[in-house]
Amino acid sequence: MDFRKLRVIFFGMSSRYTVDVLEKVAEKHDLVGIVESAPRHMNINATLPSRKTVAKRVVGKLLKGVMKSYRLSDVAKRNNVPYFYMTQDNLQALEIWLRSQRADIGCVASLSQLLKLDIIKIFPKGIINLHPALLPKYRGPNPWFWTYYEMERTGGVTVHYIDAGEDTGDILLQSEFPIPLGMTFTEMNDIAIRLGADLMVQALNEIVRDIQQPKTQRHLKTLPRARNIKRDEPLIDWENWPIERVWHMLKGSQPWLDALPPPSSPLQGLCSWQIQGYEKIRISGGAYGKVFKDSQGWYVALPEGRIRLKVNFRIRALLGKLATKVLTF
Repeated sequence: MDFRKLRVIFFGMSSRYTVDVLEKVAEKHDLVGIVESAPRHMNINATLPSRKTVAKRVVGKLLKGVMKSYRLSDVAKRNNVPYFYMTQDNLQALEIWLRSQRADIGCVASLSQLLKLDIIKIFPKGIINLHPALLPKYRGPNPWFWTYYEMERTGGVTVHYIDAGEDTGDILLQSEFPIPLGMTFTEMNDIAIRLGADLMVQALNEIVRDIQQPKTQRHLKTLPRARNIKRDEPLIDWENWPIERVWHMLKGSQPWLDALPPPSSPLQGLCSWQIQGYEKIRISGGAYGKVFKDSQGWYVALPEGRIRLKVNFRIRALLGKLATKVLTF
């Protein structure tokens, strides 16, 4: 199929979700700039980094040699394109920078803040976003978590235009996939990235040929906002949820929810629970949601049975902590 390429500026964060989609887009269209969104509430007037922070950065660079870098500044260097670090305090400078790149369209895959209309209007063909849910469901910053919480058995991705609202812009394309019971977040993320990258490229191809068929969704009803959560929020009903729902939730929500107390270990912060299988057996006593140990190992107790646990050591974090101690000695 012969058509001209779009000049694209990609917005995102330093994560696999952003980078894998970005690189797929860069294969088919002209990537002319990358904008990285700073974490929420961060500003450019931060104090100088501590010695420990500098050491961690050094460790990160050392570890980068044995694994792919998902730092967007590194991705920009690999693709030989300009890079801009966006905060709440430099939006005026961002506007000037964006205009200088003369891009046709913006693409977004994960962003910590909503883009203002002044930014959107810079792009002749607007800005499109990859949202990891089937809009209008789960509008908001954390659709992943609420997909698990509501025990959805069908997930999906949506490419839509960005407007002044939160995930309310016209829908361009959608793709869905099944969510089997016990699917981990990593497994779901892998599928969403693969489908979403293809969908983003397809949307760009349709836009450049002017055959896109956007569907209005702002008027459609939706579930409550997919808000961010605090890691220690007590969101699991240990006494009343079926064991299958608790198990599914634990398998998928670990990136966001500390539902279980961490393993007791001298390596505090360097190990976590790995969720295993579950066994149905009537348990009485009321200590539901607590971690115990028997002859077979660790488990969390529920009225309907036990969910087995295994201690998982985070090797990269361990190496990083040891190296940081050496560098800051």
